[in-house]
Amino acid sequence: MDSSRGPKNDWLEGKLNGHHFYSELIVLGSQFLMLLTVFLVWKFSPKPIDEMEISYIPYIFYGYTTLILIRLGVLKTFGINNFISSVSILFDFLILTAMIYSFSLQYQQGPGFSLRVTTFSFYFILLVINCFRFNERLILWAGAVAASCWSGLVIFNLKEGVEVTNSFVEYTLSHKVLIGAEIEKVLSLIVFSIILYFVISRTRKLLEKSVRNAFEKERLQKFFSPQVREVIGSSFENIRPGIGQVKNCAVMFVDLRNFSEFSKNSDMNSLSLFLSFYQDTVVQICLKYNGIVDKFQGDGALVYFPENQVACRKRAINCAREIINTLDLWFQEHGYLTKANIALSYGEIFFGVIGSKERLDYTILGEEVNIVAKLEKVMKSWQEPILATSHFNDVVESNKISIRKNVKLESINDPKDLISVSL
Repeated sequence: MDSSRGPKNDWLEGKLNGHHFYSELIVLGSQFLMLLTVFLVWKFSPKPIDEMEISYIPYIFYGYTTLILIRLGVLKTFGINNFISSVSILFDFLILTAMIYSFSLQYQQGPGFSLRVTTFSFYFILLVINCFRFNERLILWAGAVAASCWSGLVIFNLKEGVEVTNSFVEYTLSHKVLIGAEIEKVLSLIVFSIILYFVISRTRKLLEKSVRNAFEKERLQKFFSPQVREVIGSSFENIRPGIGQVKNCAVMFVDLRNFSEFSKNSDMNSLSLFLSFYQDTVVQICLKYNGIVDKFQGDGALVYFPENQVACRKRAINCAREIINTLDLWFQEHGYLTKANIALSYGEIFFGVIGSKERLDYTILGEEVNIVAKLEKVMKSWQEPILATSHFNDVVESNKISIRKNVKLESINDPKDLISVSL
């Protein structure tokens, strides 16, 4: 197995292949539209009086359309393949060159006539269409094929006996060949393809960078809640420490009793699986009640509910009860000797960015955050599953609470009235 490969490389390759697949479809579609345009112009425009009744344009149109359908089938069957793309480029320019030569036959003209047709510009159109493949090597190949096809057409005309002239006036008024003019056409195809090479090379690097950034963004988004991602993504300010806003919200702190003892008696794999389920349960239930998990601190989880006033407090109480009931049931089923405690408070909170310019964090700060952290110690001594400040009196049934007045909390200046909420 290639050790250099990994989820990121596989994801990146899959995304790029998806872009290349649709790019190939665009190439085929563009070539068909180009050919259809030529066919419709021929079909509905007035015919020159010197044109033969039999035209090669319809046969080229039907044949090339069939070839495009075959290439579409090959693309769906085998996917992106540079060899197949190279062969198709060769056929594209050979067919275009054959169509240009057919004008000599269609208008019953001698050698040299085909070198005057304006359809020469379609060489450049085909080169541009190949840019959709975002493959600079194929662009150089297409330029080499285009230059070779036109050079071959010139050589073929010379072998057919076309006269060579050094007079530009005579060249423009006759079917004679001006070698310098044909060299100029070939060089223009080569230079044009080289320019496209650098353009596509630059564009491809930007595309790959964009895809990589999308991959990194998709991974990093898992570290933030949808609400936080929206705040950060929609901010037009320069995100820096201290940027934020103050508003009221409910704050929750989830903690486990006896977790220290439990972790000492568990191996690392078992402990990791335990925390994964516990944290996933907290996240899923909080999302259900529009709660945002700010951070996990070992067995603790800091959560906030951004709605103002009654709505967020009701959601916080209902969320707390569901977390306790769900976790207690799971603990019992697996024989874990631990229980969940939840502390709740409500008040003004600072939502914003902290840290330094090298390491930023979007979090919540304020007195209410400190209160729920201190309540965690009180819960363990009181053996209460849910403990809240008096702000929650009006959202809990009166028969479900018991009130404790003027409770002194460590490092909190003013005593608090607390309520114990039963399940």
